[in-house]
Amino acid sequence: LIVFLVSGAILTFERLSRSAAGAIYAVTLGVKIVLSLIMFQVGFRFRRARGPRRVRGLKLLAALGVTIVLLATILTWIYERALLP
Repeated sequence: LIVFLVSGAILTFERLSRSAAGAIYAVTLGVKIVLSLIMFQVGFRFRRARGPRRVRGLKLLAALGVTIVLLATILTWIYERALLP
C-alpha cells in the first residue's frame, strides 16, 4: 500500500508539473483520489462485518476498485493524447 501511495504521488507530481496535463486530467485525477479515499473508508468500516452486510461491503469495494482502475486507464489515455503532436 505504501509503495502504491508513494509511486502515485511521484507520478502525479511529475504529470501535473508538465504542461501536457490539462484541466480534464486534473479533474479526473481528483475524482479518482476521492473514490479511493471512499474505498479505504468502506474497507475500514466493513472489515469486521458478517453475513449480508459483509457481502454488501465487498460488492461496493469491487465496484469502487473497477471504477478506479477504469479512471487510471482514462488518465493514461488523456496524458498520452496530450503528448502527441
